[in-house]
Amino acid sequence: MVPLSFVAKGEDDIVSNNYNFLDLSLEELLNVKVSTGALTEVLVKDSPSAITVIRQDQIKISPAKNLSSLIEQHVTGLIVMEHSEGNKIGIRGLIAAENYKLLLLVNGKNITNMVYEGAILELDQWDLDDIEKIEVVRGPGSVTYGTGAIAGVINIITKKAKGEYPKTSINITANPSYRSKGGNLQYSETISDIGIYGFLSYRKTKGYENPDYFVLNSTETSDIRYVGKYPNDISEPLDYLADGLNRPQIKAHIDLSFSDNINVWARYTQSGQTHSFRAKKLNPVSNKLINHRKVDIRGFILSGDYLYELGDSSHLKVSLSFDNQEYIRRDFQNNGYAEDHINNVNNYAFSQQRLVGSILYDYTNNTNTNMTLPTNKEEQR
Repeated sequence: MVPLSFVAKGEDDIVSNNYNFLDLSLEELLNVKVSTGALTEVLVKDSPSAITVIRQDQIKISPAKNLSSLIEQHVTGLIVMEHSEGNKIGIRGLIAAENYKLLLLVNGKNITNMVYEGAILELDQWDLDDIEKIEVVRGPGSVTYGTGAIAGVINIITKKAKGEYPKTSINITANPSYRSKGGNLQYSETISDIGIYGFLSYRKTKGYENPDYFVLNSTETSDIRYVGKYPNDISEPLDYLADGLNRPQIKAHIDLSFSDNINVWARYTQSGQTHSFRAKKLNPVSNKLINHRKVDIRGFILSGDYLYELGDSSHLKVSLSFDNQEYIRRDFQNNGYAEDHINNVNNYAFSQQRLVGSILYDYTNNTNTNMTLPTNKEEQR
């Protein structure tokens, strides 16, 4: 990994002062708050769930190529298995061919695919510079989040408006081993009571060329059980983690804060990479070997929160979010059509739209007794 970073700072810019957990005392560690596993922020020691927090400073120094690898490195009892449609996540021994046993959130908003794949968006994204921290709940969370949180919950918490970040930063990154290069642009500004945070990234990856894909096949001897190395193989293996259909990874995020009561943010992601362990196919039109098994994933979410203070000890939070996502699995099986033609869709192609509204009443008295009353309405198609 070869990162290059250019930061343009103004006179009044403040560099982020994130927690340095190694410098905190045991008492201070117990007073760190988490927002996953409960409807409101709570102290770590008061959380009803087993939570792992991956901080921004840990993300920066991690060699992980994507979000899946990052959480596998840091979360106890979590494993990631390779699959042709993307990585599959197991927590405490619960794992399936689809990630429908866990929920995936961004800033507490559900972006889980409820049609087929479960947690699929964001997991193969390489650029993680917009993430403030990741909180992972190990174990059931359906009481708090509803259907689907059987094995656990992954909450991606992004950088926000009015955060302590450089005003402008440009980062360029390259990974020669995976023939990958890209960069991102971040912008943070506060004008009067309005806070702005923006993030845009672009990454193009051709993948790891000619990898060794070991195939479990008891009928073959050990020295020829590699894809692309069988005596009768005429093509090389798929490039590992190459962009699907040569479409780059894109991520765009904007967060707006008005005074201390209104927050609106929007997020778009595009990804999809090769994962399956098989040989390439010949495209008769171009007469070239191509990575034929690919997944195409897109997602968009728009969310707004309004916080109304009812008094010194209680408040009302009204939230509304809309998300739209698309999932297409492709395989180049019909040579007479282009790779991205509908006739080369392999079994699965679907989209999902979801509108969620919620009202949360929170009351805390002088004796530190807390009461939270939620109501939620969701429509999906």
